[in-house]
Amino acid sequence: MSLNIKKERFIVYSKRIFNENELINFRADFYNQSFELTNKAEVLFEIINEDNKKFNYLFSRTNGSYELNTGQLPVGKFTYKAKITEAGKTFSKSGEFIVVPLNIEAVDIRANYQMLYQLAKENGGDMFLPDSLNNLLAELKNNKNIRPVSYSTKDLIDLIELKSLFFIIISLISVEWFLRKFFGSY
Repeated sequence: MSLNIKKERFIVYSKRIFNENELINFRADFYNQSFELTNKAEVLFEIINEDNKKFNYLFSRTNGSYELNTGQLPVGKFTYKAKITEAGKTFSKSGEFIVVPLNIEAVDIRANYQMLYQLAKENGGDMFLPDSLNNLLAELKNNKNIRPVSYSTKDLIDLIELKSLFFIIISLISVEWFLRKFFGSY
């Protein structure tokens, strides 16, 4: 009894997403006609960046397989083509991968106290840990460069711009005039 399974003779393994500081590695396997792992033939490898610039590589042979370390590549989208020829027959594989920018803050979220201390000393400052906040308060109170600062603003508004106040004053004057005229004490 035999199974009708189509097995690929040439396989290239790779991640699809790399960080910009990461070494980009590929691995490939090639099987002969009897589906035995072999690495007698050379594997040619080509990487193409977004600007269609081509970079050619050759896989190294290791333990029946192939390996390739291309080093670090700049941020961007890349395609690749791998090709191997055995007994006059050429096998090829292609694919793509992306190199993404590295967010340094996300790599190590712990405070680096040695670096903070060095940075403070280089810039004429001091470093205070949470358990020495009283020292920080004393340092701030004794610092001659820190003075209280007060800001004030003065806005001048012309009375003519206050139309409601203008109409109230005119109305009061008119009422007074009318009352004096009506009662005759004018």
